Amino acid sequence: MENNEVMFNEYELDQIKEVINIGASHSSTALSQLVNKKVIISVPEITIDKVENISNIIGDNEKVVTAILLNVLGDAPGNIVFMFTHDDATRNFIKLISNKEESKAQYLDEFDLSILKETGNILAGASLNALSVFLGASIIQSVSESITDMLGSIVNTIMGEIGQRSSTAIICRVTFEIEGEDVKNPELYYFIDPKATGKILEMIKKKLGA
Repeated sequence: MENNEVMFNEYELDQIKEVINIGASHSSTALSQLVNKKVIISVPEITIDKVENISNIIGDNEKVVTAILLNVLGDAPGNIVFMFTHDDATRNFIKLISNKEESKAQYLDEFDLSILKETGNILAGASLNALSVFLGASIIQSVSESITDMLGSIVNTIMGEIGQRSSTAIICRVTFEIEGEDVKNPELYYFIDPKATGKILEMIKKKLGA
């Protein structure tokens, strides 16, 4: 593992946030079309810290969640993860997407998971297509997979892969809110490969003619 630190100035952080915001905005548009309602996204939050600290920063390690994971390949490698909590908000979200009657079961069934995976594919595709165009880059996604486990376990699995390449992790978080609904799902995380940030900043400079 490389013992390296990732440092950015405020201007560079603002550029990364703007890129994430472009991708997330297109995801929100795709989600809005799926549910036929206005979708509001939060301002992207960036966390840069040592790999071993990330699971404690993201949230309650023992909370059971379902994560929809996609690998990002090409010029800006990393991971996109949609986090869904096991509560009424997620069940309401599934009902909005699929018109399925709301279930009171403790865990999501196979139909629920298929809906979340397909939604993840659509939202990630909208985001990465927009970023490909904006950056003039080749960015593609893998097929989504679902994992239901404690949040800490899921994050540690992702951090294990990142930790093989860098001692520092870069995570961007965006939340979605569907207007008029008690739904603040999903939470979207971009886990950026630290080695990709330099490429992204160079592509932004080229785009802006800086």
